[in-house]
Amino acid sequence: MQLTMREQEKMMISLAAMIAQRRKDKGIKLN
Repeated sequence: MQLTMREQEKMMISLAAMIAQRRKDKGIKLN
């Protein structure tokens, strides 16, 4: 599977957003 730089960037950004959202959810549940 070949990805262009732009596609890779989009994937990284969406992955980072997902991780951040998950961390936020966990933080809310812990507190």
